[in-house]
Amino acid sequence: MVVDSSLALGVLLVVAAAAGWVIARLTTRRTTTTRSAVPPADFYRGLNHLLRDESDKALAVLQSIAEADSGMVEIHFALGTLFRQRGETDRAIRIHQNLLARPDLARRHREQALFSLAEDYLKAGLFDRAEALFVQLIDQGVQRSEALQRLVSIYERQRDWNQAIDARRQLANLLPGNHAETIAQYYCEIAQQARETNDLAQMRAALKSARGASRNIVRGALMRADLAILKDDVSLAVKLYRKLLESTPELAALVLLRLHGCFDATSAELSRTLREALRRQPELANHLAKAALAADLSQNDVVAETIRTYIADNPALATLSENYEDNYSALTEMLHSLGLARLQFRCRECGYSAGDLFWQCPACQSWDSAQTDIRITAEATTEI
Repeated sequence: MVVDSSLALGVLLVVAAAAGWVIARLTTRRTTTTRSAVPPADFYRGLNHLLRDESDKALAVLQSIAEADSGMVEIHFALGTLFRQRGETDRAIRIHQNLLARPDLARRHREQALFSLAEDYLKAGLFDRAEALFVQLIDQGVQRSEALQRLVSIYERQRDWNQAIDARRQLANLLPGNHAETIAQYYCEIAQQARETNDLAQMRAALKSARGASRNIVRGALMRADLAILKDDVSLAVKLYRKLLESTPELAALVLLRLHGCFDATSAELSRTLREALRRQPELANHLAKAALAADLSQNDVVAETIRTYIADNPALATLSENYEDNYSALTEMLHSLGLARLQFRCRECGYSAGDLFWQCPACQSWDSAQTDIRITAEATTEI
């Protein structure tokens, strides 16, 4: 039988409770002070329910153990964790609030209860309450890295990028990771917000900060070129787009779409720009061809050359395109009508796929994890 994480945790909790009972018995024997002790039968009964995957009955046993011996704090923490995992955040909150209300609660347990209560609020979507408790824990120096990670998550969900930048910078002093790249993404988010309100000065300032955080972030380069277009500086935009084609050929579809906005598809200037990029980056050819077929951007003569070579190197696609000669617009229309060409973006971390580019994965929350996923299918079972 497959045991899920909650069940495995429950088994450990019962074992821990049993160990606590044994310790309590030993303590009772060594002192004249008597204390309540839970009969071993309850532990065995709870373990039996867990092994049978009867989580509700197992929880009931754990609750009865906690009620029989209120001094067994770890059992209360265990119950709170299980309730939170099950989505019963109101019950988890009550358990941790009751623990915090105990005047005799040890300091380490009080800190643990405070962190657990903050996680309860976070799971319940009560972000303001969770934030306040995590900030309190950070100020007290309690589980600072964990609390900062939770704060970062809250600020990202609330799209409070300035707060996210501050929390991420604090976290960078405690944990290794790609913090600079993530901070650059936050500045790009600020730039995007400025773009949506047509505040080009703020957009430029945010992009400058993004570059200061990480000079190699592709999104920042793409947005700087977009900003040049918004400021009617087409020559600068084209220069930046060309550099992107050379450095990141897998983004050919995005850049080609933007270049089509700068020039007529058949213009000599567009052809010169693409030829220069191809000269500097030969690997760009296949990316251009696939992007053009997937996005129907085949009108330019340089792009048509890359498509012609790409088709010649792929027999299945060559056979399918025999009736179209060099009419690549008709070919792409046919491929799209049959669902044989599509442009998507896939998260390299979790595999989430979407038709639009995402800079933070909606599924796993990873930053800058999207990669172009262009499928050109010549036969039902053949993908090129």
